[in-house]
Amino acid sequence: MSWGATSRSRRALIALAASSKLTVTLLFFVSAFVGVGCTTEVVQMAVRSLPNRNPTSYDFDVSVSESRAKILEALAPERQFSHPLFGTGAIFEISDRDRPLAGEDLLRSPNNRDDLYLQDFHQVIWESPVYRGADGGLPFLAEFHIHFSAATPSRTTITVTARRTEVMNGRVYSIGHDGLGWHTRYVSVDPTSIEEYLILRRVGEILGTPSMPKVIFPA
Repeated sequence: MSWGATSRSRRALIALAASSKLTVTLLFFVSAFVGVGCTTEVVQMAVRSLPNRNPTSYDFDVSVSESRAKILEALAPERQFSHPLFGTGAIFEISDRDRPLAGEDLLRSPNNRDDLYLQDFHQVIWESPVYRGADGGLPFLAEFHIHFSAATPSRTTITVTARRTEVMNGRVYSIGHDGLGWHTRYVSVDPTSIEEYLILRRVGEILGTPSMPKVIFPA
């Protein structure tokens, strides 16, 4: 047999060995899933409706530059420790176009040059009053886009949009960053308008507009 034929044979044997190792690995994971029997544990979720949706936009008698500066100051992470947005331990990091830690696709848009983006590194913000399990509200997660629009030079329309809204619902047996095992099951859900309006009401406190309508919760 020539040297070239021998080299080709060796490469073929190496490829076969690698393929066999991959097959064994896949069979191991398949066996692990089958052995568990039930790979997902789900909580029965009920969705409570609102009599009416809360507003997600509101006009404030403050200019865009002034309202933005005041919100940035009041919602600094160290201020949130004493006055959290949702009354829980969730602390939001604020991004803008000069420091886009998150929401860069939105903040880089010319129409959003004054906007802010709130995210808390995929942590639970509170127990949802809308998405409920047997033991109460399911843990709710979201990020928020705050958009500023000048209605007049001295009046600003602020809109809050919830993004990446999810609840934690049960767990799933899967491969995660720490290997094969049980991991939290995240389920995408629709925004409720409650969280958005709670942020708008906090903005109202910051900008001196305390007489905003109350938050609408499920009946």
